[in-house]
Parts: sequence; structure tokens; C-alpha cells
Amino acid sequence: MADLEMDLIAHLYRRAGFGPSRQDLAAGRSAGYEATRDALLASAQDPSVDQKTEDLIEPYTRDFDFSSIDDVRSWWYLRMVYCPAPLREKMTLFWHGHFATAVSKVENADWMYQQNQLFRKKGFGSFRDLLLAVSQDPAMLIWLDGNSNKKGRPNENYAREVMELFTMGIGNYTEQDVREGARAFTGWFVDGSGSFYFNVAQHDNGVKTFLGQTSKFNGTDIVDILAMQPATARFISRKLFTFFVHDNPTDADIDALAKVYFANNTDIGAVVTAIFKSPAFISKAAYLAKIKSPAEFIVGAIKALPGQFAPVGMLPAFRLMGQDLFEPPNVKGWPGGLDWVSTITMLTRMNFGNSMISARPGSGFGNGLDLNTFSLHAAIDDPGAYVDYVLDAMGSVPVTADTRQQMIAYMEAPAGLNRLPRQQLDMKTRGLIHLIMSTAEYQMA
Repeated sequence: MADLEMDLIAHLYRRAGFGPSRQDLAAGRSAGYEATRDALLASAQDPSVDQKTEDLIEPYTRDFDFSSIDDVRSWWYLRMVYCPAPLREKMTLFWHGHFATAVSKVENADWMYQQNQLFRKKGFGSFRDLLLAVSQDPAMLIWLDGNSNKKGRPNENYAREVMELFTMGIGNYTEQDVREGARAFTGWFVDGSGSFYFNVAQHDNGVKTFLGQTSKFNGTDIVDILAMQPATARFISRKLFTFFVHDNPTDADIDALAKVYFANNTDIGAVVTAIFKSPAFISKAAYLAKIKSPAEFIVGAIKALPGQFAPVGMLPAFRLMGQDLFEPPNVKGWPGGLDWVSTITMLTRMNFGNSMISARPGSGFGNGLDLNTFSLHAAIDDPGAYVDYVLDAMGSVPVTADTRQQMIAYMEAPAGLNRLPRQQLDMKTRGLIHLIMSTAEYQMA
């Protein structure tokens, strides 16, 4: 019976990905929690999975134009759905929100694609190396005005945000540090082809004092200093913890992760592994403690429900739910949490569920559900057992007893479900899926 007891395999797939398919649940339950967790962590850090994913989505992407941002969005959506290492894509989403960059200012879809690949390739390695690569990334240089940062006329945008939002957080630097950091980054430009270049003539090579250290610092020196700050270790650890676990870590939680960060030379993979292996991750405080982002809501539903759904049909849903990929609201990224919930976004979630159950060939949303594969072949006669079957297949959705009873009442058939005409069972099942997607429990990860 579906209830609020913890299903650790479902919990793991909701946090280390976008939610489980029925096959994921079956394999995870067979292998056990720890083996499944370790396999997800290992596959996420295996670069060979990137080409495997490209091969899987190639039938959909072969005609994509990567100078079109909607094609780039569709490509990433497909990766989220089909990547056999879901944590790799989940981590790419984390970095996209952390180093938030918007195509509306960058005005180059290919540079946004390149940045997305950067997050994927370096997202589990050294934070120092990732920070340096982002500091020299063409999309970031345009986004935070790198080409305007010149000797004698420094632009402080990147120097400020790299400390406030990307590394240490507010309260750990001074305005003098911002000014001196900006001088160090002068001459870091991007050319029209999207290549980083160092313009020596526009670099301020004078002595600078930054975070208490004095030298003729350049941008790489600033990155090195920032990556090794205790405040950075705690800031990144806290942000990763709240993304993957819950919003209220203790000081002990963050202290432990900061030690892992330094003990492993700023390696993010080590910190993420420590998070997933921590008691906090499987605590009751973590279970269903996060509101699903639009990406988790949309991709999770697609992974749970077999069928064909056109990528182009997904993009308006992302946008209306408040997570337009490659267009975060500002340099702080998406706030998440309760900000995902409003009258408009919840209505969009309900409408999305209706679109999924209603999708038919020619609808623009794809060919729709394959209910024969999903549930109609199950030959379950009892409405309660059928509701439990569908709840589990939808990702082990842990509804309350009252909600479950209402779903059973909806599915009731006087002579048993197997006596219903197939068309009527089809329609009832579609309605049940919509009901599940509309529950408060389904909104939680």
C-alpha cells in the first residue's frame, strides 16, 4: 500500500536525477540501496557516458541547429530524459543555476551550449579548475561584461559576482577586494569566434592587495586564492547540501563537507559523494523536503510514463513553470523552493499533466502515452491494487491514506476493473495519472 514510509530507491533517484522510471525502481530494489547509490555516483563521474547519451538522442537531434536556442534547450531536455547517468545531468543543472548566465544578454546559442558542456565535463572535478574555466568562458565573459574590463577603466561586475555568488558569499570580502579583483581580471576578453584571449595591452599589471595578499595578481591568481578560501569551501558545501538534501544543514554538516573539499584539493565529486553517503541524506528531514523544480516535474513525468513526447512540446511548459532553460531570471539564478509555487505555475503543472494524458498523434505534444506498456497489460482487477500499481509506476508517489482512498473511489468498477471495456479503463487510467500529478505529494522531491 502506498503510504508515507520512506522509499529510499525512489528518494535516491529523485535527488540524484529527475525521478525514477519503473525500470529504475525495479533494478534499484533488486540491487539494494547502497549498490544503487554507488552506481549512480560512479556513472555520473564517467565521461564516456556523454557519447553514449548523444548516441541515444541522435535520432531526435540529427537535424538540430545549435545556433537556435530552442534547439539547444530541446537537446538538453533530451539529455535529461535519456542520459544513463542522471546525476551527471542533475549536476549540470546545478552549475547552470550557480553560474547563472542568460542567452538574452549573451545572444549566442552556441556559446550557451558550450558553457553547458563545460559544466558537464568539469562539474565533478576540481572546483578551482571549473572556476577558472568559467572565468574564461565566452558566455560568462559577455554576461558579466568581461570585454569592458580594461586597464585604467576596470569593470567590477565579474569581480563582485565571483565573490558574492560563485565562491565566498556576502560578508567575506570588502569593496576594496572587488576593485582589486577587477584590476586583476582586466584584459580577459572573448573574440567574435567565441575564443578566450588575454589582451596584455589591456591588463593592469600593477601591484594589488586582494583578501589580505599583495602581488601583481592576474585573473588566474584570483581564482587560485578564491578556491582555497575557507569561506568558499563552506559556501559551495552549503549550496550543494541544500540542492541535494534539505534547506537546513547544521554547522556540523557543513564543517564535515568543507573538510572533504580541502582534503581532496577542491574536488566536487568527493563532496557530492560525501553528501550522498551522509546520514542526513536518508534522514526523515530530507524525505520529500524539496519542491520539484520544473525540470524535475517535467522530466520525471516523462521518465515514468512510457510513450513519445515531442521535445518542442516541453519548452513552453518549462517557461510557464518558471524555469526557462538558459534564461535564469538574474545573476543569482532560480531561487527555487516556494518560488516554484504560484497560482500560474501550479496551473501550468496541472495543464501539463492534462496535456500528457491527452496527447495523441498530431497534437504537437507527441504520440502520447503507451498505456499498454504502462499498466493496461497488468490485469489487476482490484481498484486499490491498481491505484497502488500506478502510484508506484509514477515514481513511488507516497500519497496519504485519504488521497489514496479518493483515487480508489475514482477507479471503482462494480464488476471489477477487468470487466471494464478497454477504452473506459484507458480513460480512467489517464484520469488517475492526472490526479496523481495534481497531488501535493507529487510536487515534492
